[in-house]
Parts: sequence; structure tokens; C-alpha cells
Amino acid sequence: MYDTAYRAAKMLPAMIKGDVKPYGYFERLPMVLAAQSTMDGCLYAPIMKKVLEFAQREGIYEFSLNYGFPWADLANNQFVVNAWANTPELAEKTAKEFAALLWEHRERFVAKTISAEQAVQQALTTLVKQGRVLEEDTRAILHDDATARFSDGKADEARSFGFVPDAKTPGPVVIAERSDNPGGGAFGDATHVLRELIKYKVKQACVCTINDPETARKAAKAGVGQIIDVELGGKGSKLAGDPIKGKAYIKSISDGRYTVVSPMGAGTKFDVGPAVGLLIEGVDVAVVSGSMQPFDANQMKMVGFDPADYRVVVVKSTSHFRAWWTDVASEIIDCDPPGICSNDISTLKYKNKPGRCSLWMRMRVPGA
Repeated sequence: MYDTAYRAAKMLPAMIKGDVKPYGYFERLPMVLAAQSTMDGCLYAPIMKKVLEFAQREGIYEFSLNYGFPWADLANNQFVVNAWANTPELAEKTAKEFAALLWEHRERFVAKTISAEQAVQQALTTLVKQGRVLEEDTRAILHDDATARFSDGKADEARSFGFVPDAKTPGPVVIAERSDNPGGGAFGDATHVLRELIKYKVKQACVCTINDPETARKAAKAGVGQIIDVELGGKGSKLAGDPIKGKAYIKSISDGRYTVVSPMGAGTKFDVGPAVGLLIEGVDVAVVSGSMQPFDANQMKMVGFDPADYRVVVVKSTSHFRAWWTDVASEIIDCDPPGICSNDISTLKYKNKPGRCSLWMRMRVPGA
């Protein structure tokens, strides 16, 4: 955004003098795709590479692509190619050329989704390859009772004060629970990945975060060091999964205030209300009272959780987290369990615009 503003400000004096007169053209693509990152190695990286190539063409002042926002049901909210050139003809020609190219290769940019269980299994496979988990420790452990792992309360209480981090190993495997992204309108209280972490008895795992004001208040009132009964998460939507019922050890209490250090929003101050760090069924969970995606680790650090201590970290975010977490994670795994912000476009029921990939072929080709 800074670079874009800089280019606009740099061109403004010449426009005021009349030395430069940009002509714009917008070409709309009749399709909707999932929200994806344009960073290197991500699904939309080839698109961004082409955008930058077109922007360097002679006579082009500015060239960009609006990817749209799949979770907004607006008729004009879709892919839009935006070209500004020294003649109206060049602007139109360039925009239509790019739109036709993108349309031709549209199938390449359909997001593939995996479930919460598949994501946890993939994370465990990575940890085995890294030598941080034994293969025999990757089997699911099914409990008849959600409180089974607190059968020896004193032992769990002692362990909850901390564990020895893995020495000289890569950063955590980060699982992005994209469908529960508060940045797209989700509540941030889904329990799908947390449930799988518990089922597979994953050690040194942390969920950042679960938005549950009721649990946060209850824990804050009880105080650090106490064990309380909780029904964590799963309250904001039927898609979020059932609450995790069990006993939780209260590790920390916070006022919920932190400052972003990520390149995405650096310096921004957030307040997610009363927050607590809980240990539930062997997994650390940062519980907050307001939904906000974690641009960086400061959201979990506010309750005393450091990503360096964990093998697996779960974030509730779609793309913005990558600006900081990419350099920290040993691997990033996107998953898409049921949720308000599902990246499976076929699950979104639009009334004001077509959104399913199967409708593509019923529409005109851009520029035709």
C-alpha cells in the first residue's frame, strides 16, 4: 500500500500541470475465487508476476488486479483488471488482454482445500521428518471422556508451568484455519483444529486464538494456577464445531492489548479484551474476548506464549498472517474445515452474484 501511494503521489504533480493524462479502463472477469496470497510459493504468485510484467509495458502508467472479496455478496464484487495508459485504446487493449489470459488459465487458481484432520496429520508427518516426533506418536488417541487426560490433575498442573522447547530445530509448523478468519467476518471460535490436536495428542501445540469472552471472564475470575471446567469455543456459529468440554488449567491472564510488529500493519495497536492462556487437554490455547486475526506472534505473546516453544501453532487467518509467519514457520499448512469464511466457493450461496466455479462456462469470455 505504501508503494502504491508513493507512485500516485509521484505522478500527481505532472497530472496537475497537464504533462501526464492517464486514461483508465476496467475489465471485469465474471468469476469469483477464494482469497489467496500472492506471495512467492502461494497460489496467486503467478498472477502477481504477470501483473508486474504488464505494469512495465511502454505507455502503461499503472496496472493492477482487484481480486474481489469472496465473502461479500455484491453484484460488482469480482475480479477486475485495472489499466491506466497514455491513450484510452492502449488502456482497454491491455486490460482485455490480461483478462483473457487469466480467464484461459482460471482452473489453475482454484484453491484446493483439506480438512482439519488432514492438516494435523500433515503437520505430524512434517514433525516426523524433522525428527521432532516419533512415527509411533502420530496415531489418534480417542478418549471416552473429554477429561481423561486430567485424571492425574497434579501431574498435569506441574507440567503446565512449561516444557523444554526443541533445541536447534526449525520453527513451528503453522496451521492456518482459514475458514475461521475474523478478517473475513468469522467469529474466530471454531474448534475443528483444536479437536484434532487433542485427538492426536499433539505435544507442544498452541492455538492462537479462540474468541470466547465467557471462558475468558471465568478464567480471569478464577485466577492463575486454578483448574476450571470449560466449554470452549463453538458458540458463534453452527459451522464452528461443538465446544471443547473439559478441564482447563489457567496459565496466564492478560488485558488483551498488543502492538503489531508484522510488515502487515506494523505499529497498529489492538485490544481484544480480557484474554487468558489456558492448557486444555494438553494444548495451549490463547482465549480472547474479541475476534482478530494474528498478523504476528504478539497476539499469542500477550498471554505469555512464544512460538519458539511450540512444534505446532494454529492461526485463525487466511493470508495476512504470512507477512510475518512465513519467516518463522518451518512449514505452513492451509486447512479449510467448515466455517463462515470457507475457501470452498461452492459452499457460499450468493444471491447477488454468481460464485460457483461451475458457472464459469455459462458466461462470456472477457473481451469477446
